[in-house]
Amino acid sequence: MKRIKSIGILILITAFCCMYPVYTEDSVPKVYVNGEPITFSENEPMLINNRTMIPLREMFYIFRFDVSYHDDTRTIYLRNDEMKAFFRIGDLRFFIEQDNTIRYRDLDVAPVLQDSRTYIPLRAIAEVMGAEVKWDSETASVLITLK
Repeated sequence: MKRIKSIGILILITAFCCMYPVYTEDSVPKVYVNGEPITFSENEPMLINNRTMIPLREMFYIFRFDVSYHDDTRTIYLRNDEMKAFFRIGDLRFFIEQDNTIRYRDLDVAPVLQDSRTYIPLRAIAEVMGAEVKWDSETASVLITLK
């Protein structure tokens, strides 16, 4: 009886060891905008606390923002014809100026510096732009639909 229990436990342990998630914090999320895959020119997106973070400079290619970063204040500025957004490295709040009104929004994950690159949360800025954002866990992909 003891031997059967030991074999059963061994089988369970083996089964759990063979299981793995579809994506991990180390995997690179794929990003699609209106069904088209986005190819990142330098650095790939990454996951932090289950949030897709993309390299700051890639914002221009996706949303046509003018992008700048001020190292002395660690502030990120995004601007297009419709709005301005201001992020600060490590800050869970960002500011949006649109139609002569400034408002703030909270983030789940603050912008970060990694390997001398600035990463910001993709969902936050996409939603500000009025885009629909969905996560496909089977393919570890962010699906963005611009309106």
